[in-house]
Amino acid sequence: MIHFIKSQKEKMALIVDTVDRLQRSFRETPVFNDLMQQDVLELHFVKEGNVLSKDANSSQKLMWNMGVVMAQSYTDQLSDNVRRSIHFKVRNGEWCGMAPLGYLNAVDGNTGKATVIPNTFTSFAVIQRLPLASYGLRRKTFSNRWKRLLPRSKFLRLSCLRSLPTSTNCMRTKSNTTMTASTP
Repeated sequence: MIHFIKSQKEKMALIVDTVDRLQRSFRETPVFNDLMQQDVLELHFVKEGNVLSKDANSSQKLMWNMGVVMAQSYTDQLSDNVRRSIHFKVRNGEWCGMAPLGYLNAVDGNTGKATVIPNTFTSFAVIQRLPLASYGLRRKTFSNRWKRLLPRSKFLRLSCLRSLPTSTNCMRTKSNTTMTASTP
């Protein structure tokens, strides 16, 4: 959008509903300020009833900056909520995110919590990768063996090789210690 505005020969009016629909942080503010000072851009905020241009007064700029502060606060709150929910899931023994190669995402029937279960189709390849990696076999050597182990399919391709674990490590969280496989 900014490249499009810069490429125009005439002054552009950018109309948005609210400030947070245009920007979520102060990173874009200098860019918009420069475009307005060059008389290339005019910002219209419908709900606030604010119009910013080269001739905007200090109260109009203050309203814009306050809107950016509120948008930044909103994104920070979202980040805090995600972090808090991940810590909550880990504390309660739930799995967060996609299952690693060799496992499938599942829901525990007894507790209703998210968990992972071994994937019978790929788990044997993962099990064979760990000893190969411990002997220091190169990725190319393993990829030739990978082709023989697993037939080509639409579910599993050679590109999955990068996500195969190379060693087993211990992952520590605040509540407990679990064994996991690390990836390269």
